[in-house]
Amino acid sequence: MKKKKEQKKKLATVFLNTDAVSNRDYSHHDAWIKNEVIITSGESFYQEELDSIARGATIFVYANLIGVVAAGTVLDEHSVAVTDPNLLVSDESLEYQKKVSWFADIARNPVHYKIVKDLCGTPSRAVRSIVTNKDALRDLVAAHASDADIAAIEAKYAHNPTEARAWALTRLCQGKYRDDLLALWDDRCAVTGCSLLPVLRASHAIPWCSSSNAQRQDPNNGLPLVATLDALFDRGLIGFADDGMMLCSTAFTTTDRQLLGAPANLRKTLNDAQKTYLRAHRERFPLLIP
Repeated sequence: MKKKKEQKKKLATVFLNTDAVSNRDYSHHDAWIKNEVIITSGESFYQEELDSIARGATIFVYANLIGVVAAGTVLDEHSVAVTDPNLLVSDESLEYQKKVSWFADIARNPVHYKIVKDLCGTPSRAVRSIVTNKDALRDLVAAHASDADIAAIEAKYAHNPTEARAWALTRLCQGKYRDDLLALWDDRCAVTGCSLLPVLRASHAIPWCSSSNAQRQDPNNGLPLVATLDALFDRGLIGFADDGMMLCSTAFTTTDRQLLGAPANLRKTLNDAQKTYLRAHRERFPLLIP
């Protein structure tokens, strides 16, 4: 029995189904996203299911007959039993909750359940580990999030196509923002020094969805990183201290660190603005240790 529980703790990429039978197939995913929590409810088995999701895991929220509506990084190792009516997000009198930081809210542009089924299968229980095609699912979720934001930009700036294009490029981490960010780091990855521009991604420390327009355009609010490091940074699995030291998630094993060459520090001294943005990133993802 103990061995099984230890294995459950290792779940790192999972579906969590929002549609408990007791909810009569109604999904509370909007409340989950708003409150930055994932939940299960009912008998203690469902708390054990939630606790099987490791701290630092990537979670895909699945709603029956809708699809994937959000994705995020789990911030808690253990769930909390909640009975306070002011904190409950469903119709239950008892919930088990874990905090999560969303990196994709696609409730208005979900990955359709038929696509999810063909790609990874669908969850037949509250929690289900994703084994196959998880990277493809992540890419789909990211594309849907980007499409939703660009559609909102086009609607907002319908009267000014030039400005709409400029903001769309910024959302895609291209155009002026990318150029300015690369210039700060001599057109190289901020960590590895790689100068192969096609593989460098212009990340945001404070993500697009949480940034003001000024922050979205500020090259201090980001780092140019090779794709693997960008994915880890985006999901809060790595971060950087004021002195440039790389901080790694508690979810990392010794083997993970060796394979990723972590920790590997930033190549240049940070300015005050960069320190402020990276501090905000660390506060958003309280997962990090040197």
